[in-house]
Amino acid sequence: MMGMMKRKSSLFSPRSLVIHAIGISAAVWLGKVWGDNDRMFD
Repeated sequence: MMGMMKRKSSLFSPRSLVIHAIGISAAVWLGKVWGDNDRMFD
């Protein structure tokens, strides 16, 4: 039970927030690049 609580609180730690921000921005950037490529090949 305590392990679950600890994991949940670490979900909002600064390091994991940075990791999430990087992951989200990378996904957005990838989607943008993918969309541009699709338009180019049409």
